[in-house]
Amino acid sequence: MKFAWKEGARIRADVSRVKAELDEIGEELEAEDVVVFAGKHKKSELHKCFEWDDKVAGHQYRLSQARYIIRSIVIVSDPSSPIEVAATVIPSKEKAEIPEHRAFEHVRAGTETGYHRIANVLNNEEMLFQVLRQITDAITALEKKARTYAFLKSLLLDSVTEKLTVLRKELEEGSRDYASGAWDHGTCEHSSTTQC
Repeated sequence: MKFAWKEGARIRADVSRVKAELDEIGEELEAEDVVVFAGKHKKSELHKCFEWDDKVAGHQYRLSQARYIIRSIVIVSDPSSPIEVAATVIPSKEKAEIPEHRAFEHVRAGTETGYHRIANVLNNEEMLFQVLRQITDAITALEKKARTYAFLKSLLLDSVTEKLTVLRKELEEGSRDYASGAWDHGTCEHSSTTQC
C-alpha cells in the first residue's frame, strides 16, 4: 500500500514512516495521548509532526495535533501492487478504481471512541455501520446547506432584481421628465456653484 498526506495537510514528515510508527502503537491508537507520547522521542518521525515548544503549545494542543496527523494519512492508488481491504486482496487492475481514502476512521468500539485502521472498520459490522451513518449524516447536512443557500440566493436575487427594476423605472421616469422639461429645477438645494 502507498500512503500520502491528504491534500492541504501541513505536515513535514515522511508519511510512510509516520504510518509505520502509528502501526507500531497498535490498537492503543484510540488514545491520542499514546500518539503524543510516541512523538516525544526525538528520533521518531512523529516527533517532526508536533509543536514541542511549551510556550507555543500545551498538551491539549498536541492532542489536537495527534488527531490531525491521524486524519491526514490517506491510502492512495498504487497501480503496481494489490491492496488488502478487509482481508480481501484486490488485484492491481481492479484497484485502479479505488479512490484515495483515509487510512484511519474515527468510530466507537464498545465503550471507547478512537481511530481505527480502515481494514479493521471494514471487518467490524458495528464500526462499518457507524461510518455509513457518518456518511449519511454528512450528505444530509450538505443537502440542507445547499437548500439553504439556494433559498437565500433566490431571496437575494429576487430582492436585488426587484430593487434594480425599481431603480431602472425611476431612472427611466427621471430621464423622460428631464427630456420633457418637467423636471423641477426649483428643488435644487445645492450651493450656487453646483449645477442641478
